[in-house]
Amino acid sequence: MLTPTEMKVLAQDAEALKDMRADGWSYDMSMRPVRTEAYSGLFSGESGPTENVLSKSEN
Repeated sequence: MLTPTEMKVLAQDAEALKDMRADGWSYDMSMRPVRTEAYSGLFSGESGPTENVLSKSEN
């Protein structure tokens, strides 16, 4: 991860920016979460407005 000072230096380095456009940005994959199951944490119950909400709504 770059410090703010390093970011300022990089922003002025035209050759480094040109290389990044061609090669992309290098990400530290160890900083990303590891997915243990497909789409973990998605809601699997009923969806839509509750009766309480519907009773307060106007058509």
